[in-house]
Amino acid sequence: MKSMELPISTNSGSTVQIYTIWNFRREALAPAFDAGGDIAKEASDGELALSAACLTENPKSYSSWHHRKWIVSKGLCSLEKELVLVSRYRHSTDTIRLHIHSAEC
Repeated sequence: MKSMELPISTNSGSTVQIYTIWNFRREALAPAFDAGGDIAKEASDGELALSAACLTENPKSYSSWHHRKWIVSKGLCSLEKELVLVSRYRHSTDTIRLHIHSAEC
C-alpha cells in the first residue's frame, strides 16, 4: 500500500500547515491501523516518509510534527530512527522536545 494520495504537497510549505488536511489523513488511515499487520506497517511507513518530506520543507511545522507524533504513537516504527530524524531538527525549539517526550511515553 502506497502512501495515500491526499492533498498534501511537499512543494508548498503552506499546504503542510493546514491542520484539516492532516486530520483528514488520520481519519482515512484509521481503518489501516485498525486492521493491523502488514497493512498498518505499510501505512505507517508511508506516512512517516511523507511527514519527513514535509518537515524537510518546513521543520517548524507544528501540524506535521503532530501528525508524525500520532504515527509514532501507533508503535510501528523504530524510536531509534525517529531520534535520528529529530536530531536533524534540534534547532526547531520545543516542538521536537514535545515530540520525543510524547513518543517515549
